[in-house]
Amino acid sequence: MQLQIVEGPVAGLASYASIPISFVVRSRVDLDQLWLGEFGQSPCEPYTKDYDALESVATLDKRFDVSNWVMLRAQTPEDEHAVGGAIVAWNASDVEMLEGRIDLAVLWDIRVHPIFRGKGVGRALFDHASMWARRKGCSEMRVETQDTNVDACRFYRQMGCRILTIEEKAYAFLDEAKIVWTIRI
Repeated sequence: MQLQIVEGPVAGLASYASIPISFVVRSRVDLDQLWLGEFGQSPCEPYTKDYDALESVATLDKRFDVSNWVMLRAQTPEDEHAVGGAIVAWNASDVEMLEGRIDLAVLWDIRVHPIFRGKGVGRALFDHASMWARRKGCSEMRVETQDTNVDACRFYRQMGCRILTIEEKAYAFLDEAKIVWTIRI
């Protein structure tokens, strides 16, 4: 599949949010195995998780100073239809995960339309996000996900990320563990 990745400011977030990010949770990552560098999972009662329903990405620019961030749009060359997108945070004092550092970037959001998942769109977005961060002088990129997003955890491992932290019961309103991945770029 041929793709174009277009860089732009974090704007038009309602359009960006129209790319679905929801998925069905059928299992959870085994955290003990993950710490050991292995990948195991345990089944759970299926349910649909939608990150935008918890905290909409459409209001991101109202909650943070996004002036140094970038929004990436993956599109097909022939019709310029968005098939995926990513948002990278950098040089933002109001983002705790950046730790006040300018050599660190955070892959804040990455999403691929369900009919295009598994076709290299996520990899292209991840690679472009890494390249953008390197151009800004970053030596590391981080990304947060949860133990309920098995596919994301598998993807970040495949991309070469390693575990930075795992925090069980990190969210007051969810029974999920927060996993922060990191990669040298």
